[in-house]
Amino acid sequence: MEEFFRSSKLTSLLALSLIAGGLSGLVLSYQLSFTSFAADVDGLADKKPIEITKVYAKDGTLIGELALERRIPLEYREIPEQMKQAILAIEDTRFYEHMGIDPVRLVGAAIQNISTQSRSQGASTLTQQLARVIFLNREKTYIRKIKEIMYALQIERVYTKEQIMTLYCNQIFLGGGAYGFEAASHYFFSKPLKDLSLNQYALLAALPKAPQQYSPLIRPARAKERRNLVLQAMAEAGYITGKEAEVEKGKPLGLNPDDKRGKSDRSPYAYFMEEVRQELQRTLVEIPGKDPMDVYKEGLKVYTTLDPNAQNMAVEAVRRGARSYERRHGWKIKFDNVIETEGASLDTYRHPSWISAAPSTGDTLTGLIKEVNDRGTKVSFGQFSAVITADKTDVIGKPPSKLFKRGDLAQFKVEAVDLNNKVLAVRLEPEPEVQAALLLLNTKTGEILAMVGGYDFATSKFNHATQAYRQTGSAFKPFIYAAALEQGMKPDDIIDDSPFRKGTYEPHNYDDGFMGPMPMRTALALSRNIPAVRILDEIGVRNAADLVDRMKLPKPMAPFLASALGATEEPLLDMVAAYAVFPNRGLRIEPFRIKKVVDRDGRVLNEAQPAANKVLSEYVAAQMVDLLRGPVQNGTARAAVSQGHPLAGKTGTVNDFTDAWFIGFTPEVACGVWIGYSDQKRTLGRGEAGASVALPIWNDFMGGYLKDKPKGKFPPIPEVPEQMRQIQANRARIHAAELARIAARSGDILPGSSDLPNLDPLAGNGSPAEAPTPASNRTSQQDPAPGLKLEQKILRPTPELRPQKQEEAIRKGKKGKVEDP
Repeated sequence: MEEFFRSSKLTSLLALSLIAGGLSGLVLSYQLSFTSFAADVDGLADKKPIEITKVYAKDGTLIGELALERRIPLEYREIPEQMKQAILAIEDTRFYEHMGIDPVRLVGAAIQNISTQSRSQGASTLTQQLARVIFLNREKTYIRKIKEIMYALQIERVYTKEQIMTLYCNQIFLGGGAYGFEAASHYFFSKPLKDLSLNQYALLAALPKAPQQYSPLIRPARAKERRNLVLQAMAEAGYITGKEAEVEKGKPLGLNPDDKRGKSDRSPYAYFMEEVRQELQRTLVEIPGKDPMDVYKEGLKVYTTLDPNAQNMAVEAVRRGARSYERRHGWKIKFDNVIETEGASLDTYRHPSWISAAPSTGDTLTGLIKEVNDRGTKVSFGQFSAVITADKTDVIGKPPSKLFKRGDLAQFKVEAVDLNNKVLAVRLEPEPEVQAALLLLNTKTGEILAMVGGYDFATSKFNHATQAYRQTGSAFKPFIYAAALEQGMKPDDIIDDSPFRKGTYEPHNYDDGFMGPMPMRTALALSRNIPAVRILDEIGVRNAADLVDRMKLPKPMAPFLASALGATEEPLLDMVAAYAVFPNRGLRIEPFRIKKVVDRDGRVLNEAQPAANKVLSEYVAAQMVDLLRGPVQNGTARAAVSQGHPLAGKTGTVNDFTDAWFIGFTPEVACGVWIGYSDQKRTLGRGEAGASVALPIWNDFMGGYLKDKPKGKFPPIPEVPEQMRQIQANRARIHAAELARIAARSGDILPGSSDLPNLDPLAGNGSPAEAPTPASNRTSQQDPAPGLKLEQKILRPTPELRPQKQEEAIRKGKKGKVEDP
C-alpha cells in the first residue's frame, strides 16, 4: 500500500477522497436507515433455519429425507476448533477484532479495484458474507455492497461473535444442496463434522468462495489446490505449523460422497417414501399455519409403519419375479440410443440419473455405451466408467459386441466400486417391460409393512400398488362368496358347474369344460367361474355390491353378473385391505403408513388413528377364512409357501392373461402381488396365470418373511347366530329349487339393461378361439383335486329346462375362458 501511495500521488488522493466520502455516506445512511435494517436483523432471533425432514421406519431406521436444501444445524460448542480456524484463516483472520466490516481490507480492496478498473477484489468479512447469504444476493454492485455493510453493522450490534460464527457455519452454501458445514461433511465424507481430519476441514473451508468452481467431486484438481491454500493460510496465521501444513497438503481428498438427493430414487424405500411425502403434504394443509412446502424445510420427524427388512426382501422378490418372467419368454430388448433419438454427442451427454456422488454396490445404474469391440465394451456412468465382457452380459446370452452399438443406454448392476480411479465393475441387468407390485399389511392394525410399486422407481414413478386400477379376475370371487354367506348360503351348499346362459351372457370356465355339481368350497378352491356366476345370480347383484361397498373398495361393483368373475378394477392396496377383514373377525382397519409426525421442537403435529369399521359378522369372516384355506390346501394355490403358518388366499387371472394376482394371509399379515403390463391391456402369455406368475413372487417374499416369525391361529368359527339361522333356513328353501329356476329364467338381471354393453371381460360373443391348454394342476370332472370329494346328490335341471346349445361362435367366444388354473 505504501508503494502505491508513493508511485501515484494523484490516484492515491483520489482514492482516499472516495473512501472518505463513502464512509461519510455510510454514516449518514446508517442513521437514516437504522430502523429498517435493524428490524430485519432483529427478526433473525425468531427465524428458524431450514431443516430437512427425516423419515424413520418402525424400528427407527432412517429410510429417507425430504429437503430442497440439506441443512443440519450445529451449536457453537459443536463446531470443531480446527474448522473455525480453517474458516478464519482463509476468509477473515481479523474476525474477532472488527465490528462487522474490516477497514484495512476495505481500503486495500478499493485501491486494487480502482487501479485495475474492476470490481473483482472483495473485502467481505464473515459477517458481511452472512448478511449477503441471509438478506441479499451475490450480485456485484455498489448498492448491494452498501446494503451488505449496513446489515453487517447491525448483525454485529445485535449478536455476539460466537452467535455470528454459528449462523455462518449453518447457513453458508457449500455445493451439492448442502447448506452449512455439518451437512457438507455428510455429503462429501459420509460422516459428521467432528470426525473429520485437518485436511478435510481445510477442504470444506475452501468451498464458500465458489462451491461449483472448487467442487471436489467435479473439479478435484482445483479443489485440492484451494484446500492447500487454506492449509498454507492456517500455517501463516499460526494455527498449525508449516510442517503440519506440508504433510496435510500431500494427502488425498479422501472423499466418500453420500448424495441423499441423488440416491433417493434408487432406494428400496422410494415408492413408500413418495407415498409418505404426498400424505405429509395433505396433512400439513389441514394444520393452521402450515403449508405443503413445510415438508421440505421444517425439520419434521416422521415415524412410519414400514418394516425395513420386509421392504428389502419385497423389492428383491418383485425384481426376481419380473426377471424370471422375462427369461421364460426370452428377453426382447430394444435399447434407447441417444445418437439416433437425440442426436447427442457421446462426449457431452449426461443422463438425468447420473449424480456427482459415487454409486454403491448393488445399485442399478443407466450406462451409456461409448465404445464397442470384441475385447470389451466401454460404458460411461458420468464420472465413473466400466468395461464389460461377455461374462457380464450372459443374462441375454449374447456378447456385448453382438448386443450393443455406440450411443445405447442400458441398465447395469454395480458389483464393485473403485473410488480412486472412478471405475465400476458392473453386470448387465436389463429392466423388464413387465411390471409387478407387492403390498404387505398387518391384518390387526392396518400398518403397511412393505410396499413395492414397480420394478424400479428411478425409471417409473407410477405406483402400481396404490395408483393402478386393474381388473381383479378371480381374486374378486371371495367377496361374492362372502355375500352369499350373508344371504344364508352355506359352504357345503351344492352348486352346479354346468352350462349357464342368461340373455346374451354365457360365461365359461378356464378349461372350457364343466365339472358338474360341487360344494361351494370346492368351487372356490378350484376357482370355477360358472358356480360363482350362479351364486351371484341367486343372491342378487345388489347384495354383493353392498358388501363390496362396505369393504371400502374404491370402485363400485358393476351391476352385472360378470362382476362375479372380476370385471371390477381395483388397486392392490385396497384389495389386500379387504382380504385382511377375513382374519380380523370382520373388522376393517383403514391402512396407514404414517404413525406420528413431530416438529423440530418435539410437538406432535399428527398421530395415526386409523378408522375401524365392522363390515362383516365374525361368523361370516371366519367361514371365509375356512373357505379361502381351500385354494392353498387343495386348489389353485397349492404351491403357496406357509413356513408352517396357517394360510389362506386366492389367485386371480384376467381375460387373455393380462393381469395376474395372488392375495394370501396368515392370522397376522395379508400380502398381495400383482403382475402385468403398465401401459396397456397386454397379454402376459398363454398359461401365465395367478398361480404361475404372481404366486411365485409371493412365495419368494413370504418364504423369507415368515421364517422365524411366531405362528398364530385363525379365529375359530363361532356358533351360527340365531338371526343367521333364520336367514339360512329361508335360503335353503330358495336354494332347493334354484338350479331349475335359473335354467327357466330369461332376460337380464336389471330391467331395461339388455341394451347395455357387455361389461364382462371374461365372456362374450367374440370370434371363436382355441381353449387354453389346462395347466398341470388343473382339475377336470374326472380328476378332482386331492382331498376334495365332489358331492353328487343334487337335483339337476331337467333337459327341457337346461340352456339350449348355442352356436359355436357364441359358446366358444374368445372372451370368457381365461381364469385361474
